[in-house]
Amino acid sequence: MITYEVNDHVLEVEQLPVDMLIHIPIYDKNNRMLGRAILTRNVETGRNNGKMNLLETTILLDIVVYEPEDRRKGIADELMGYITSCGEFKSILTGISTEPGRALCLKWGFKQATIKGENFLIWRKEKNGN
Repeated sequence: MITYEVNDHVLEVEQLPVDMLIHIPIYDKNNRMLGRAILTRNVETGRNNGKMNLLETTILLDIVVYEPEDRRKGIADELMGYITSCGEFKSILTGISTEPGRALCLKWGFKQATIKGENFLIWRKEKNGN
């Protein structure tokens, strides 16, 4: 970790291995980017039932709608609808904790879970394909 002092604040820059960054922008008909979703896919080796397996974790980092006048128009909802129905993801973990972010996640089927003492929201693809 690298630490920088900026004015009266301290920035800590940490670099973490990420196998894939997934950037999903959303545009209007005039090709103006309204917002985006950012996820990471991390693949690591781990033990499951005593066997060594590749463990894949997809993490939803953020959904952002840029301009205040575009918020509350369903843009984040459209992004989340795509993420949970595109078939690309088996499960998604997020630490999103703002009330609007939590409400959006819960609306799209995320469930509250505590992992190693921390609270997360987890979405899992249903067995019937949805």
